Amino acid sequence: MAEDKANNVSNESNSSNVINDNTIDDLKEMIINWLSLDDKIKEVSATVKDLNLEKKQFESYILDYMTKLNKPIIDTSSGKLIKNETKTKKALKEDMVIGALTEITGDKVKASEFTKFIFDKRPEVENTRLKRMKLPVPKKGGKTVI
Repeated sequence: MAEDKANNVSNESNSSNVINDNTIDDLKEMIINWLSLDDKIKEVSATVKDLNLEKKQFESYILDYMTKLNKPIIDTSSGKLIKNETKTKKALKEDMVIGALTEITGDKVKASEFTKFIFDKRPEVENTRLKRMKLPVPKKGGKTVI
């Protein structure tokens, strides 16, 4: 339903530059709904963060025991706990690339030029998002600047 209203508002604003009262009312309703959902998401995210921190403490303890017992798999009533080790490469940094290219070419100037060329060629992705800014809380005896 909210998606239909959003599409209607979008279509109305595209068809003419005139904004009528219905469009403004629909926009106000969508903003109120968006803000409400944003508040709920923040609450749930905070709860999930706390739960993940608590879970991480248990995980660390369990992994220590699995290592000490040399037991990579533990059977549970709902399945198995498996100690899974993965390795990933770190992100490329200009200094690392210059160092590697200097080793290959033996020329630090060329290595710097190649690195600059490579990093300048990286594609950029542009995203448009709606961001919520909280109003500043007025200080006691102070004025709020808007």
